Amino acid sequence: MIDKVPANDTEALKSNLMGWNEKRKCKNFFQFVQSYEQDNPKTWPGHMNLQKIPFESLIKEFGLSTNTVDFIGHAVALYTNEDFKKNPAIEVYKKIVLYMNSMGAYGDSPFIYPIYGLAGIPEGFSRKCALFGGTFMLNKKVDKFIFDDNGKVCGV
Repeated sequence: MIDKVPANDTEALKSNLMGWNEKRKCKNFFQFVQSYEQDNPKTWPGHMNLQKIPFESLIKEFGLSTNTVDFIGHAVALYTNEDFKKNPAIEVYKKIVLYMNSMGAYGDSPFIYPIYGLAGIPEGFSRKCALFGGTFMLNKKVDKFIFDDNGKVCGV
């Protein structure tokens, strides 16, 4: 059976992945993620600076279970191993926010391919490339990258 992974406070309350008490903790965590402001210590849980603490400290602050931390870390923040718990909390927070913002942009999925198919990935990339003045070429080998005096790529 496939269950929807909750990615916001409303979905946390509706999820079958957690018991009632854990749903409340997860909801509180997602509400924090939505209201956190890096420059406003009043939005920091327990006055914790996310730039200075590991993510596991944030987990403890909200009392999240191992199961909840697993789906937040792996299915929402898209980490492939358990190292994210030791990472600075701000890094994991930013990945969670990216997922949440993607949900807002694409509807039921944070990913573009379920909506437009796998062909939507190179198409989306080529559009983004064109917006920034680039050229997207298929089936073309790269001989070398050309760098400017600052070490920034300026040509291919």
